[in-house]
Amino acid sequence: MKFFLAAVPLLALLFGNSVSAAVLGAGNLIVTDSASNSVREFTFGGSLVQSFTLTPPDGSSETLRGLKVDANGNLQVFNGTFSPVLSTIDVTTGTQTDRSGNFSTVNALGYGKVAAVGDSLLVSDSFTVGSPDGGILRFNGTTTDRFIANFTPTDMTIGQDGLLTVLGTTGNAAASNPTQVRVYNPTTAELISEFRLPNALLGNTIRGLVADNSGNYYAHEIGDEIFQIDSSGNLLASLDVTDIIGESLIDIDIDPLGNIALGTSRGNVILTDTSFTNPISFEASTSTDINRGIYVGFTSRVTAVPEPATAGLLVLASGLAMHRQRRRKRSRVENN
Repeated sequence: MKFFLAAVPLLALLFGNSVSAAVLGAGNLIVTDSASNSVREFTFGGSLVQSFTLTPPDGSSETLRGLKVDANGNLQVFNGTFSPVLSTIDVTTGTQTDRSGNFSTVNALGYGKVAAVGDSLLVSDSFTVGSPDGGILRFNGTTTDRFIANFTPTDMTIGQDGLLTVLGTTGNAAASNPTQVRVYNPTTAELISEFRLPNALLGNTIRGLVADNSGNYYAHEIGDEIFQIDSSGNLLASLDVTDIIGESLIDIDIDPLGNIALGTSRGNVILTDTSFTNPISFEASTSTDINRGIYVGFTSRVTAVPEPATAGLLVLASGLAMHRQRRRKRSRVENN
């Protein structure tokens, strides 16, 4: 199944904004702080490596969203809400380049995501007054096209399996409480597989989801809990990761070694792994606001599966997973 539509022109291409970014360190964390429109790099121990501020597209009312490191080591940031831009930070020159197009996101924490696929960049698009469509747009050079339509993403990511995983709802349905997961070839938009979230999760508002390289998925609710789900949609494990009153999880990412980072609505980063062992947290925002959403990423780069990709990729991934001895979960185990 493919959702290619006709290419549309890039609406704006802006150059010249300067930031103080430096080359990113290997094996570190990167975050966007929506309260201060800044990007920060941390070690896994929570030590600050660097920090710089981005220029918002429409003044101080706009906030930074999701971010990713592309194949060239540069930062790609979803910058704004109803009329956002895709901000590229060249870490060797310290230049911020903004590209706008027909995409948008709702003004709620946890929305607005970016994925990097070789030289192409994907951005999530919600049904808002700024965008009547919804789906996923692809930026490729000086053009954009509607890469995926008829599926409104709440979250999307190039997983550690190299495939594009999208959490969302069909058509123009509200994506605030999504129940469907679709897995695509990230270069052709071919639909490889899909499943619904486990019944045990349907009473929760799920906002983020990522994939490991063994056929499992990790989702978080708007609340304090993360979940491990297999490729058939069965719930394997869950863990409460924060006990701060009023703090909610808003973003998640995973690196090639199985480290999982979560961003919260109160300015914190929580780190664990695919076994949900020994979660730790540190403060990542310098803002004094109560609401200071943190979006998370890793400096490690994800490599997408090249064309052509078929369902056989998932069979291969499942076969490899069967030969891996899964570490025992130290969280409670639930059967779907």
